[in-house]
Amino acid sequence: MSALISTGATSSPTLPRAGGGRAPGGWRHVTVNTVFTDAAAGWGVKLPPPARGRVGEGVRGMPAYRSDTQRLHARILRASMTPAEAVLWQALRGHRFLCLPVRRQAPVGPWIVDFAIPSRRIAIDLLDKTHDHAADRAPAAGLARLEYRLIHLAPGDVLADLSAVLRRLAEEIGE
Repeated sequence: MSALISTGATSSPTLPRAGGGRAPGGWRHVTVNTVFTDAAAGWGVKLPPPARGRVGEGVRGMPAYRSDTQRLHARILRASMTPAEAVLWQALRGHRFLCLPVRRQAPVGPWIVDFAIPSRRIAIDLLDKTHDHAADRAPAAGLARLEYRLIHLAPGDVLADLSAVLRRLAEEIGE
């Protein structure tokens, strides 16, 4: 805690300069020791972040197939979301959807799904018309071996009627 104390000069008080030192007119900074300091009040203590979700949810529920290249690829996909992914993410993020934790562009096994709900073992994939549906059968089967259920959504449906898509997701999840 700092205070200004007069040194006896009669000039009018001015605010101290940024950076400390003597202020004009005979005013100077002094440190006053008090019983309650910031460190004593706990402000200087760095606490761990609060726990999110229920115990046992989240990363521990995900299979551990992640490699550095898979993490980098997922990070790139998160940075370049499609408009439909961005709209759906705003509705799902931060436990907004049925109070469930949702991860976007999440690695599940050797694949990266658009959205994952680890506590319910659900993967959500947005498919557009240019997507190769024959290639999507193998990940669905692979995710089924990992006990994940894959839900396909059309980006046009997400952009046209988000509430209907969220109702469908809630029905499929079983809430």
